[in-house]
Amino acid sequence: PGLTLVQFISSLASACGVGFKSKQTQLRIREKLYTLLGAGQRLLIIDELHQLFLRREKSDITPIQQCEFLRCLYDKSAAVNSGCGMLLVSTDALDDYLTHAGPALAQLLDRGTIKVILPPKPTPEDARALTRHFGLPVLTADEPDASEILKDILKSSGLRQLTLHLRDGAATAAKQGERYGWHHFVSAFKDLKSLSKRHK
Repeated sequence: PGLTLVQFISSLASACGVGFKSKQTQLRIREKLYTLLGAGQRLLIIDELHQLFLRREKSDITPIQQCEFLRCLYDKSAAVNSGCGMLLVSTDALDDYLTHAGPALAQLLDRGTIKVILPPKPTPEDARALTRHFGLPVLTADEPDASEILKDILKSSGLRQLTLHLRDGAATAAKQGERYGWHHFVSAFKDLKSLSKRHK
C-alpha cells in the first residue's frame, strides 16, 4: 500500500526479475515487462490485490492507474497469444473497492476471470495435502499431541502458520539426520512455544 504508479511498476519489474537501471524511463521498464510476459507460458501472480487500495483517499486515482497497468499487461500478452495467465489473489475486501475504483478494477477482473472463493478456514483435506507435501505420514490416533497441535493451529491461524511449523519440524528432523516424523513436528512446536514463554 502507498506505492506510486512508478514505484508499483518498478517493484513489479524487480519481482519478475526484469533488470533495469534507475535512470531508465518508465516506458522502457514497461516494454521489458510486456516482452517478458509476451514470451509465452508465463503466470503473473498478484497477491493481496486489495492492498493497492489500503490507506488511500477515495479521490486518489493511483490504484485505478495500477489496475489499468495490470489490465494493459494482460491485454498485450493476450494480443500476441502468449499463453500468459494472471492470478489475482485478494480477500473479500476487494469487493468493497469495486464501487469507487470504477471501471478500471472491473475491467481488470473481467478478463475471462474465473472467480474462486476459498473457505475462510482451511479444510482437513487442505491440511492433509500440505503435510503430505512435507513427506509426513498419515496422522493417526497414535499421535495425539500432533493431532491437538494441528487442530489448534488450523483453528487459530490457518495454513500459513502451519507451513512455518512444518518447516521447523523438517529442520529438526534434518539436524538429527532422520526421516521427518510427527515427533519432530511436535518437538519443534514445543521448543518454539518454550522459547516464546522465556522471552515474555
